[in-house]
Amino acid sequence: MKKLKTIFLSCVLASIAGCSCDDCTYSEEKLPAYANKSGETVKIVAIAEGHSPYEKLIANGDTLYNYPTEEWNVFFLIGCESAYCDTLSRVELHFLNYPQKCLIFDGPIRHDGTDIRSWEPYKKGKKLNNITTYYIAYVYTITPAHRAMAKEEDCQSSTDE
Repeated sequence: MKKLKTIFLSCVLASIAGCSCDDCTYSEEKLPAYANKSGETVKIVAIAEGHSPYEKLIANGDTLYNYPTEEWNVFFLIGCESAYCDTLSRVELHFLNYPQKCLIFDGPIRHDGTDIRSWEPYKKGKKLNNITTYYIAYVYTITPAHRAMAKEEDCQSSTDE
């Protein structure tokens, strides 16, 4: 009974301090997620030097969560601030309707609200629990505006490499 009182008191104190019981007992890690609201299926390709390309399809209306335990993991591509990291990553969005168009994020990371490799365009989403950690999904939303920025000729050059 004493242990139950201690837990209850801890939760009351935590709520006064501004966090829930779950928030105070687990550490938070950002989990990149990709919501496709473009109107068509999108293939996302992540490329880093020394690694095979990672590819996933995202149907229109679906969200892809990039869990760190999966073989497809692009954590190393997102949010890196150093000049060294800028040269290591490339992400391609292939819009698969005809004609196929591609939007390429390559070279130095641009913190311009569009570059998928920067945390800037990601919006905080839902909390996803794990046994020892909880993840906060940070969602990058792919929209018709991204397709409008994409180019047919970029699809050809991305398959040539």
